[in-house]
Amino acid sequence: GLGADGWSVWCNSSQTVTLYASDAGSGVAATYYTLDGELQQTYQTPFLVSVPGSHRITHWSLDWAGNLETKHTGYVNIDTARPVCRALRNSRAWTGRVARLAYRIDDPPPSCGKASVAITIYRGHKPVKRIRIARVLVNRNLASAFTVGLRAGTYTWVVAATDIAGNEAKPVSARLVVPDRYVEKAINWALAQRGSHGWDNMCLAFVCDAYQHAGVTPQRWSSAIVAANALRASSNKGVPPRGAWVFYRHAPWGHAALSLGDGRIVHDFGSLGVIVSNYRRIGFPYVGWAVPKTAPQVTL
Repeated sequence: GLGADGWSVWCNSSQTVTLYASDAGSGVAATYYTLDGELQQTYQTPFLVSVPGSHRITHWSLDWAGNLETKHTGYVNIDTARPVCRALRNSRAWTGRVARLAYRIDDPPPSCGKASVAITIYRGHKPVKRIRIARVLVNRNLASAFTVGLRAGTYTWVVAATDIAGNEAKPVSARLVVPDRYVEKAINWALAQRGSHGWDNMCLAFVCDAYQHAGVTPQRWSSAIVAANALRASSNKGVPPRGAWVFYRHAPWGHAALSLGDGRIVHDFGSLGVIVSNYRRIGFPYVGWAVPKTAPQVTL
């Protein structure tokens, strides 16, 4: 099974080459071959090709009557290196729009040049979409585009690859954010209020009003600490996701803010009015975050 050329029929291990010859007349006197254009050798037994790369084998035979066969050429192509996957950037796309998942498969020479790619999109630990692309070219920037049919949220997409020689790459991941239109409207409105003092000492009213201006009605509580307890915010730690309500301990009513999703919050901070801060650097003990239930506003 010698390859017909130097860019197909790749293997990921050493290969044993066996040559066969037959002659219906005087019989085969000898078989000869060269490996990569080096000195002619007389074939005696199968020989091993183990060095990675594309190796040209030229072979021919001679019968006892002195007839010399036309030379034939075949290839042994060996690639033993694992390719390397790279997710080039996080992606962001609205539901119904096209998302582009940018990636790259690096395969050092000698390389078989192509790989099969599998992209899996997860919501939490659950796979929600799979994309398979056959025989992509390696060592160049690539992207897979698809129309987003996923609901709003933050997803993880994982890219894995196997080159055509059978070497598997270690999967890597990036994020896919499908924005929530209500959340985006709420954040845009909240950011537009920077510097305002209309909510001094009414931090919870500020985040409620942000959602209200986005077109949804959240439940309202008497204070931030009551809301935090009702929403079980203490069970959610770490960087709060975009649009989440962020809660802090601050006697006697607590403190509430709206998350921008990148470690920043927008909130009314007393005499400073509406400001943007790092969620860990406002001087109040962090309780956690929660996403309140909402209902679209109804116009009667």
